Amino acid sequence: MSREACQLELPLARRERTPQELYEALCRHGGRPAGLTLTRNRVSLLSIQFDASGAARVRLSQTFLAAPDEVITALGQYLAKRSRAAWQVVGRYVASLTPAPQPVRAARLPARGKVYHLGVIRDHVNQLYFNGGVDCQIGWGRQGQPKQRARTRSIRYGSYNKAQNLVRINPLLDDSRVPAEFIEYIVFHEMLHAVVPSEKGDSRWAHHHETYQTMEKRFPDYPRMRALAAELVLTLKG
Repeated sequence: MSREACQLELPLARRERTPQELYEALCRHGGRPAGLTLTRNRVSLLSIQFDASGAARVRLSQTFLAAPDEVITALGQYLAKRSRAAWQVVGRYVASLTPAPQPVRAARLPARGKVYHLGVIRDHVNQLYFNGGVDCQIGWGRQGQPKQRARTRSIRYGSYNKAQNLVRINPLLDDSRVPAEFIEYIVFHEMLHAVVPSEKGDSRWAHHHETYQTMEKRFPDYPRMRALAAELVLTLKG
């Protein structure tokens, strides 16, 4: 079956702006943030909080001072109109940045399973969908207690820990009954969290917000992957 890649192009760097130049550039394209804070954080590169009136408070890594003009233009347009297309441009830029070494030690999890090697799958997904721009660790999570698993009718297939820059995949998926493309989808789903920043709503952070869902649906055979997610619960917990 043919699988088309939704590969992301990596933007070029430019000279650094001053913070005032950055603010003025955002304003020129409609994005007039109520607050703009620059940080040295290399893990959380972008955080946007909209209040009830729609005004945005923005926290940006200082990396954005050297971002290409089209990225700043897109960020201004997103702040002004919540444009999906503009947000994807920003997301591609975030994906292109290599995370700095993290102060939190990542758990040592095995990537090689009995059926699937997650390191190989991660590298394939990274090249196919992210143009090699995502640098994250990956491994099989620890097996839970059988009695605990039996109490639930759902399976958490994976997770992404931003502080550790680590993707964990449920070891139940290391099973010959699980299609390889489903493993790829789950790895893609978790790696996408390293690309698309969470959004702060009025009361809580949203990780699977509208923009995230739009980008996730670019995965080939997305409806089939969602159907498999439901079907495999019965297969793997049976």
